[in-house]
Amino acid sequence: MAQRLRLDSDRSVVHPRLMRQMRLLPEVGCSPRTSRCSSRSTYVTGPCVAVGFERWGKSLRWQHESGLRAAVLRTDRRYTWPFELTLVVGHTCLRDFEDRLPPHWSRGVPEYPVKARPSQATRLLVDFRYQPWNNWHCPRDQMADAIVEQQLEAIGQEVARCAPLLPKALTPGLLAEQIRNHGENAWCERRWIEDYLAFEAHTPA
Repeated sequence: MAQRLRLDSDRSVVHPRLMRQMRLLPEVGCSPRTSRCSSRSTYVTGPCVAVGFERWGKSLRWQHESGLRAAVLRTDRRYTWPFELTLVVGHTCLRDFEDRLPPHWSRGVPEYPVKARPSQATRLLVDFRYQPWNNWHCPRDQMADAIVEQQLEAIGQEVARCAPLLPKALTPGLLAEQIRNHGENAWCERRWIEDYLAFEAHTPA
């Protein structure tokens, strides 16, 4: 809870120095410049919802009929300013870390094989190369106070433009090959390869 200063009149007011920290992001598309969601919240959610994403708490998620899943996740650890966003991609053929198949939706970044800065989603579409961002180390877009609205608008447009193309660009076969060639032989990477190959083996050519 925000620290408060007590006045002689016994009224509580929020210290101006703490106002910035109070302006958290209620959801992925809200601007920290306002204490409530306004039309600015559409910068990310508007374009993304238009192509099939749904609001998911402070994040957005999307699942294609092919089984590909993508989400824009808040990845700052304490939900305080400046907040950070990461785009993650996986598939429903991958067991989650509790061995459930199909996997439950997870906000845990390590459970997804593909992580990227949302503002650079286009890089996933051409000549994709797997990078072993394991544990909680991952690419992120960190918001900057002076340009946060421009950042959110660019992220919304970039993700909405690229998401419908991801199922053809990031196929299970491609990801299995990329993880095998460029991974670190981590436990999660071995599972992803196993699950992708099992899926490919049972998928008609």
